[in-house]
Amino acid sequence: RAFDGTATATDTIGLDVLRDAVTCAAPTGLDLHGLVLDGAAGRILADHMSWLRRRLPSMEEIDVPEAVQATLGLLRGCLAAAERSRAQDLATRDIEILHRASRFIDQNLQNPDLSVATICRAVGVSRSALYRVFAPLSGIADYIRARRLEAIHVLFENNEDDRWNAEIAAEFGFTSQAHFSRCFKERFGYSPRTARKGEDRLRDMMG
Repeated sequence: RAFDGTATATDTIGLDVLRDAVTCAAPTGLDLHGLVLDGAAGRILADHMSWLRRRLPSMEEIDVPEAVQATLGLLRGCLAAAERSRAQDLATRDIEILHRASRFIDQNLQNPDLSVATICRAVGVSRSALYRVFAPLSGIADYIRARRLEAIHVLFENNEDDRWNAEIAAEFGFTSQAHFSRCFKERFGYSPRTARKGEDRLRDMMG
């Protein structure tokens, strides 16, 4: 792949390494294209390459394999450090995405247009990123359903709200009463009717 870069007032040392050797040294999944090896490990590798440039003209042929292995070892360490840094950055971004997405979901629980597409547009992420961050929470669809059920449960506990269960459920996207009742009981262990009769809830759970 093509790569464009800009540098000013720099000294450059080029090191040709076989593709297979680099691939074997790199952690699985690390994108090597345009990768910058910075930090302490990168500086050590740069110092080592400067040493190689000074020593290669006088190096004995018998010492070359050892120098190659030492260089590959340093390269392997740099690539491992780059992978750890990438994983940390990814974890931080995922937490930010999860926070923004969950906040948007909570603000739109009664919105019939709430979907993966609307969440992605609002948060500014791809579908794959959204699926990834919600995977530990049983997936985005289950998360939305669980938050809607919890919001409904709060309304059921409000004695001043005298609407029918089906009316409240429909407000949160549950158009089938049977489906809603099944989901509700799976979530809380008791039926919607019992949730509205708080004094009977414990008996229903135990019976």
